[in-house]
Order: sequence, then C-alpha cells, then structure tokens
Amino acid sequence: MGPIINELELLKEPIEPDVNIALKKKRLALGMTQQDVAEKATISLSSYQKYESGNRNIMTASFEIVCRVIIALGMDPTSFYWENAD
Repeated sequence: MGPIINELELLKEPIEPDVNIALKKKRLALGMTQQDVAEKATISLSSYQKYESGNRNIMTASFEIVCRVIIALGMDPTSFYWENAD
C-alpha cells in the first residue's frame, strides 16, 4: 500500500505552481505591483492575488481574463498557453 496523502496538505499547494510562479517573476521583472497588474488587466486586486499565489488556477479562468492578465504583463497569450499546455 502507498503512503496516505493528507488531503488538507494538498489543498495548501498551488494549483499550477509553474504558472503562478511565472506570473510573479514576470511582474517583478517589470517592476509592477500586484495592484498595477490588476488595474491594467481590469480585474480585482484580490483576484490577481489569488492567481499569483496559486489559490486560484488562472488556467481555469475565462479566456478573456487570462488574456487580459497575460497582456498586462507584456506577454503573448498564444505563447503562454502553448508553453503551459503540458
């Protein structure tokens, strides 16, 4: 029998760690605050914070919202989706 996985521990992990880390790295590289990105993407600050922290999976948000966030960070939505398609 394999190890027992504590479901509560799994809930603490970011849903898409590579995606949320990429968002944060890009934002910091641009010298932007979370508020800057949220305003540019026309979403709430709390929504952006959840995407960046991994508490909400941006890849399950509407295509329009994902594109607005990605464009706000100066990235190409097509490349973003293809690079994260794994």
